[in-house]
Amino acid sequence: MKSPEIEVNNEVLRWARDSIGYSIEDIARKTGISPKILTEWETKTSKIRYSDVIKLAKVVKRATVALLLNKPPIEPAPPEYFRRSGEKGVLSPEVRVAVRKAKHLQHISKSLEENMHAEIKPMIQAVSLNDSPEKIAERERTNIGITLEMQLKWKDSRKALRNFRNSIEEKNIFVFQMKMPIDKVQGFSLMGDTATVIVLNSSDIFERRIFTLFHEYAHILLGKTGICADIDVAMPIEPHEKIEKWCNRFAGSFLVPKEELSNELSENKIEKITYNTVESLAKLFSVSKHMIFVRLRLNSLIKDSDATELSKIFKNKIPGTKMIEKTIKKEAKEKRSGPPQYRRCISEKGKKFVSLVLENEKRGQITTAEALGYLSLRLTNLPKVEAALKR
Repeated sequence: MKSPEIEVNNEVLRWARDSIGYSIEDIARKTGISPKILTEWETKTSKIRYSDVIKLAKVVKRATVALLLNKPPIEPAPPEYFRRSGEKGVLSPEVRVAVRKAKHLQHISKSLEENMHAEIKPMIQAVSLNDSPEKIAERERTNIGITLEMQLKWKDSRKALRNFRNSIEEKNIFVFQMKMPIDKVQGFSLMGDTATVIVLNSSDIFERRIFTLFHEYAHILLGKTGICADIDVAMPIEPHEKIEKWCNRFAGSFLVPKEELSNELSENKIEKITYNTVESLAKLFSVSKHMIFVRLRLNSLIKDSDATELSKIFKNKIPGTKMIEKTIKKEAKEKRSGPPQYRRCISEKGKKFVSLVLENEKRGQITTAEALGYLSLRLTNLPKVEAALKR
């Protein structure tokens, strides 16, 4: 039996394709529908087989019903995309989908908080680019409540990320983790009249996710959120990169204060800084080796000769290169089976969001089915999530 034909608005089809960043040829390759036919469908309203509408919806990551609208919906423009100088900020389809998911969770979070009559705005003190990122980092250490002594005792980047993430969420900021191309984005943040959100790239290594967390937190303090790539490298100053430089300096100063870094070198009587020295310091502070190298250079704590030698080593180890990708693949291999669904739920959506969903369900503000949908969870795993949150 042939699939029935349905009239589909051409502008809606064009909107769906443009919103994910695909060309006609991309859609043709992924659906098997010829470019000529696709062009005709986007030129004038046509009758299309329902089976083809389903194919199109799957490729553009939209619900089938979205392609049956009478006109394209009005959607806000995506956040500004920050990349290194000389590179065009063109969002990949994967990043566009991640932003779309984050905005959906952002709106859900606002609704859930309103149900509980909770505060929606983040508990932060706004800053400006004229403020010293080093002084603001020192202030935020106190506000967040994680001392440097606590950080140095963790000595495990996974644990460090978990603790730092929980501390940021206590500022009424939701922290999600989503899989995205590592060479395209490390993270992004969203604000507005809804909930405030930070999204980390779950494909990245834990040390760089920690840096991204505080880089994006700095964006929120400035009130200038966006999508960020290449964020833990030294960047030349362009108009938008003044913001990125400030956020980098804040994150670096927060995680590896100059005084503490200097003390570590003095107490251990380190005169020549080698790659092994950098590796040891990175493990101590739970950050990437490249970040330690940048901090040493920015704070003039390394001799020119040592810096030149290390520069050659780090030249092929900057974010997005084969070295980083190799590390990520190694971590992925070690956890190939993946965590159980209930742990993955908390890892991806964060304790704050999960707890908010469960509390709404407990008080009858949402149904159990809605809670499971928000958490992407099976009913049998709901008690396991509740138990995990109490541990």
